[in-house]
Amino acid sequence: AASSPSTSVLSFKDDHKFKTPAVPPRRLKDRPHEVIGSRKSRTSLPAALVGRLPDPLGENRRVGDPSTMDLDALYKEADAEVTRVNFNGDLLLLPSILVHSDYIFRQVVSVETYYSLSEEARNHLRQFLPPIKTVAEEQHALSCAFTKRMDLVHGNPIERVQSKLKNGWFNPDRPSQQNQIRDNNKVLYDHYIRFYHMNLLNKLVKSRHAVLQHLMSTSALSSPSRQPMDPETTKRRNDMERIRIRAAKRSKA
Repeated sequence: AASSPSTSVLSFKDDHKFKTPAVPPRRLKDRPHEVIGSRKSRTSLPAALVGRLPDPLGENRRVGDPSTMDLDALYKEADAEVTRVNFNGDLLLLPSILVHSDYIFRQVVSVETYYSLSEEARNHLRQFLPPIKTVAEEQHALSCAFTKRMDLVHGNPIERVQSKLKNGWFNPDRPSQQNQIRDNNKVLYDHYIRFYHMNLLNKLVKSRHAVLQHLMSTSALSSPSRQPMDPETTKRRNDMERIRIRAAKRSKA
């Protein structure tokens, strides 16, 4: 029987009034409530960068020293925010925005940044500059190294470094990739040389066979006639002749 108006529970006989079947109230009561904040936000920063671990309850707790953390776990967590580079055997972690943004790279790698370093760091960087004897020579070398001119013959130094960073020139995996590419090129070259010699030998055998067939078809007393031209050579000569005639007609027009 249908339920009375005073009750809020609908029977299964009234299901035809709705587009979807009615759900018994007991199923709604047994359904667990969703816990708000149980999921991590996708836009949250990695814990390795900010130094804190996000807690489901909304509390943050400090992590240990990043130097004592596992480097593999650090690379996995901060893979989208940092880029690994290898400078003269030194493995460094650079922010990805510094690698991919020309403006930020120019703001960071500048003369002001050089003079803000310690004297020991500057002495280490001077070995990459030309021989310097005076302060004026050092300033001139720095102005040439950090120049913003783009009309230089060999390119802008800072622009070339930033382009190499962006294209993975200093990637730690680059040496192994170079070895693999070198091996692949060697295999391709061997295949190319092999097929080249096979085709050359095939053409030689066919041409000698045509000569023998021509000599066998003529008698010994007859005068030597001109050897018939190769079909490929004839086709190539006809194509060149048509191109020459068409070019002459166009030049006259």
